[in-house]
Amino acid sequence: MSTNPPPLSPIPSEAPAASSQPQGPSTQPNPGQPYPAQPYPPLAPRSGSFYWWLLAVAYIPIPMVSTLAAVIAQVVARGKAKRSGLEIVEANSRHALNWSLTWLTSIVVLYVTAIVLVNATGNPPPPWVNAVIFSLIGLYLIGGVVTLIWMIIGGTQGKERIVRCPLAIPFVRAPR
Repeated sequence: MSTNPPPLSPIPSEAPAASSQPQGPSTQPNPGQPYPAQPYPPLAPRSGSFYWWLLAVAYIPIPMVSTLAAVIAQVVARGKAKRSGLEIVEANSRHALNWSLTWLTSIVVLYVTAIVLVNATGNPPPPWVNAVIFSLIGLYLIGGVVTLIWMIIGGTQGKERIVRCPLAIPFVRAPR
């Protein structure tokens, strides 16, 4: 018994040649030719909400460093906002940066006040110092909640309008 495969059958001659069929428009570009330009949808208009959401960096659980990192991130992002040419983007980035600088300044004042009080009153400190220190901690926590509220307000409404925080010190002014 032989285990050889059967011989292949010849191609029928009735099959039309490939060149005799009509060729429609090709969907593939010619070899060596660049692809035709594709129409891309326009980019969505930028809004100023991104700059308010950058305040979330301040909630990384490293007390002073995270707030400083949030301010640095907003200063860096502000350059891009100024170049955007859109008023809503520039204004929201300015107002968010003003709030971040206000929050950073208040934290520095609270820390310095606490350190001066503890060091200036001697050892052990009088009872009123503890009350002041706990008041400073309370102010820090209240400021954190206010920052969270402004971050949410600015992040959600900054897409449609300019969000101004009335509590912020205007460190950065509007361009003239």
